[in-house]
Amino acid sequence: MNGSSTRLCSKNFMNMKYLTVLILLAAFSLFTVENFAEEFVFGEQFKALDNAATGEWWKRNPSPEELKNKNEKNPKPIVNLNVERDKVVAFALYTHDDEVLKLTGQLYPLMPDELLEARLEVKRDGEWLEIAKEPVQLPGWSAHFRIANWDATKDVAYRVRHGAKAMFEGLIRHDPIEKNEILVGNLSCNSSRTPGERPRILKNLKLQAVDVASIKFPGLLHHLELSPHQDEILSIKIQADTNPPSGAVFDTTLVTRYVTLNLHYHDRSTLLAGKLNALLTRGHTKGRDIYDLMWYLSQPEWPEPNLEYLNNALQQFDTNMRVEDWRESLAKRLSSMDWGKALADVRVFLERQEDLEILTRENILKLLG
Repeated sequence: MNGSSTRLCSKNFMNMKYLTVLILLAAFSLFTVENFAEEFVFGEQFKALDNAATGEWWKRNPSPEELKNKNEKNPKPIVNLNVERDKVVAFALYTHDDEVLKLTGQLYPLMPDELLEARLEVKRDGEWLEIAKEPVQLPGWSAHFRIANWDATKDVAYRVRHGAKAMFEGLIRHDPIEKNEILVGNLSCNSSRTPGERPRILKNLKLQAVDVASIKFPGLLHHLELSPHQDEILSIKIQADTNPPSGAVFDTTLVTRYVTLNLHYHDRSTLLAGKLNALLTRGHTKGRDIYDLMWYLSQPEWPEPNLEYLNNALQQFDTNMRVEDWRESLAKRLSSMDWGKALADVRVFLERQEDLEILTRENILKLLG
């Protein structure tokens, strides 16, 4: 805004503006699904897009009573959206950082006479306390909560509620900054060709107090026609260093290949230093480390390792290693390594098995100089 328009924002004007917003929010919280029951929320050109959860969705989904009468000739849908009304809160996801909690509650589609509103409650001193209300967003049927001044030092029980009975309960875990190691969980995601629940995985997730979850997509590669094997699994493992060494240098790159991403990552010298740290301190033989090292050292324009970052990383393992002698220390490490075990580890990851013929101790020592 320019100077003249800024002067128009007097105190009275701002108060009226905020009052108007509050009135609109209060009115919105009373809206029911009937007000938003558009048949094609994505336009006439995309009539089939998400039509099981938009418009008069209940006419396209069998009721719980109708599901009981389904037979093999008329199979049950993979996911039925017309659930019992005391089960309309499907799940919730959360994250917290810098004293801000962000939590999303995911609901099943609501009926026309049900309020577009979800409530967030937390347990304090043994009692449930409502701390926020948010509108259910359409399309999507989700409610998004943002809580400031969140105390991330404690585990807090929570529940997302809708109506009188529907709720999803969970535990918001504290920030595990006191841990040197974190426990990683596993979550398997279904595709339309791999229907059904994963009771064993869900049971194990509930038994373990995981800090971070990895995600697996069974059958997805085959579904996308990237693999001929129906049982092949795409696995994404997420690891978090709760005590990263200082001295890392970062680069940022804007990528616009499939979607627009602003990637923030270690620069090349820091990446090499991280791999050297793994090779020098890892307690077991990992052939993939050796293969990565061969690739790094064979790149003629790759910079020297970030010695500050490498030194700080090595200090976390109480080593007396001189960071300037990393080539000599690494050569000793490679000379004592079980090479057969290393090759067996990396074999399954190679697209070309012929690469094993050049992944020799002699070749890597020669690259080290």
